[in-house]
Amino acid sequence: MTNESTKRPVERYNNPSDKSMTFEHQLVAERYFQQDVQGNAHFSPGSVLICSIGTNWKDGCKDKVLAMLKFTREAGYICRYMEIQVYHNIFPQASHASSRNSAVLESCIGGTEFVLCLDTDIEPEEDILVKLLERNVAIIGPYVIDPEHDTLLGSPFRDIDSGVYIQRWLPQCFLLMKTAIFNCPEIRFGSDEAEDLWSLRCSLYGHQQIMDTSVVLTLASPPGRPDAMKFDNRMEKLKEVYDAEPKRNWMTQEDYDMIVKGDHIVAKMGSPEDIAEDHKKLLTAQKISIYDNPLEGEISEDIKEGVHE
Repeated sequence: MTNESTKRPVERYNNPSDKSMTFEHQLVAERYFQQDVQGNAHFSPGSVLICSIGTNWKDGCKDKVLAMLKFTREAGYICRYMEIQVYHNIFPQASHASSRNSAVLESCIGGTEFVLCLDTDIEPEEDILVKLLERNVAIIGPYVIDPEHDTLLGSPFRDIDSGVYIQRWLPQCFLLMKTAIFNCPEIRFGSDEAEDLWSLRCSLYGHQQIMDTSVVLTLASPPGRPDAMKFDNRMEKLKEVYDAEPKRNWMTQEDYDMIVKGDHIVAKMGSPEDIAEDHKKLLTAQKISIYDNPLEGEISEDIKEGVHE
């Protein structure tokens, strides 16, 4: 998938000091030099880490997110995916803020230009992320519809497909951000901050939140509104979230032993059955350097056991 901008010859300004760079593929190279003409381009422009905040998916939502991931990759973007567990470090509440901070750190360490934090009850169209990436702004989100009231989530109110706007605040169920904004240590997700307060924190450091009303996102469930519930109802909801067992696709011990014995590592997305049936998903691992330690010669049996554990 290419747009008109990538079909034109790549323009480069005259610079006596030329650049020698390697890119993942031609589309990334073209994006780089187009952005480099206008400003300072990221080495991998448009690269994004998609992070789900939680692992308990509403029916059909994960399939839609994976379809979006596939479409984004086919559009020429370097796109990675990770599920972030929900932390319970602020008893009794579940700390989604900590999960979002974890996603941000993963993306900063990994070196992607963007991080996308999304909830597990969204129903995105497959091209939604590509459309937002093409805006190339620091913080952007889609037009999110509250399924309970059939109205916009966020403020102020806008009409669908009416343009691109600066918003007072955006819902964080699907938020695309440049990782560079988090180079300011004061910009972070806080357990004590609602979505509008996080928007104020970003505004303090000059970052505006943008909404593209032509990109519409629906939710499989309405947003939680703790301030609209009585105390007992609120505590019941907190207990329900806190006690929920995360849904994970763990490998069986037999599958793991088979992989270790075959000197393989696993890069998988799917169920344990997929691993047993499709050995092409196993990537051959390089020898672990600790077994070829030039200083010690042979590693001790205690350390070997610790590595295997």
